[in-house]
Amino acid sequence: MTFENLVNLFNKSQTSVKTTTKQVYNNVFKKCIAEFGSKKINVFNKKYLQEFICKLDQKYNPAYVSKIYYVLNNLFKYACQEEYLQINPMANVRRTINLDIVKKEMEIWEPNEFNTFIQYIDEDVYNFCFKFLYNMGTRRGEALALQWKDIDFNKNVVHIYKAVSKNVKVNHGITSPKTNNSICNISMPKTLFEDMKDWKDQQKQLYGYGEDCFVFGFSRPLAVTTIQRKMDAAIKKANDNGESLKKIRIHDFRHTRASYLINNMTDQFADFDIAKCLGDTVATLHDTYAHWFKQAYKSIIKVMNKNTKRVNKSAGTSKNIDFEQLKQLKELLDMNIITEEEFNIKKKELLFY
Repeated sequence: MTFENLVNLFNKSQTSVKTTTKQVYNNVFKKCIAEFGSKKINVFNKKYLQEFICKLDQKYNPAYVSKIYYVLNNLFKYACQEEYLQINPMANVRRTINLDIVKKEMEIWEPNEFNTFIQYIDEDVYNFCFKFLYNMGTRRGEALALQWKDIDFNKNVVHIYKAVSKNVKVNHGITSPKTNNSICNISMPKTLFEDMKDWKDQQKQLYGYGEDCFVFGFSRPLAVTTIQRKMDAAIKKANDNGESLKKIRIHDFRHTRASYLINNMTDQFADFDIAKCLGDTVATLHDTYAHWFKQAYKSIIKVMNKNTKRVNKSAGTSKNIDFEQLKQLKELLDMNIITEEEFNIKKKELLFY
């Protein structure tokens, strides 16, 4: 049996997997088939696959290599389960971790930076979309999937239960959200609430308006990739005009929102409430934004419900925790590429060893 034959059998067995996850697998398989599709699976060994992964580590970013690594591991696990192989050749393959790489900090915008940026967004639909993303911290796909029926202005509640994905080619790319925790009801700040009411009033004047219309795009949602291009163009225009905006991604609006909430925590709300606002678990919140929690000092420590001695011990440790790798592992878990058990094992290795 060839590698490509195994891939075909594996794909047929994946009957209860999300479309977005299948697309991740297919992209990895396409690359691997080009590399060794005709190779017999019984000649794969640790040495060969270790060299392949090391070569990828030298060429691509760690997040991309992680996807390939775990997809291949799952493929060969399947081969063992179906008794096509007796031993998983990926079992002892290790990632190459360059400890000298300087980890890039999460980029955020202060309110004055966003206010500068939004002045350079002329089209109303993008203007309101960026305001929503900045103030709410939702994922891009979740915002684009919103229809007017999902916003209850009487209760000031936005219902998040679906997302747009560029990997889904039907139904305007709408699929279920990233995780079950992403399904949530969140409220809008007062200024955004008024902005969104104004935007809805504008949309009502258009022929064909209905509650099923998309909030950002009308008859179909805005394209996933287009809003990043619009953002990049506005940043360039602002800087060409003498401003000094740092270039950030759409997803950094989510980090900006998280930073604001974490650094303004009081005894009125805790990390659970922040996780709920962002559609994450408390564990994911701490894994992703642990460095901000440490910087928030006494007000954070109170609501985290940890005693002083334990916090001081944690703060004084010399271990250099790789939060970026933790984040990558969580994304792989969310896409069902690794299991909960695998995630917990790797998380323990990163945090305690």
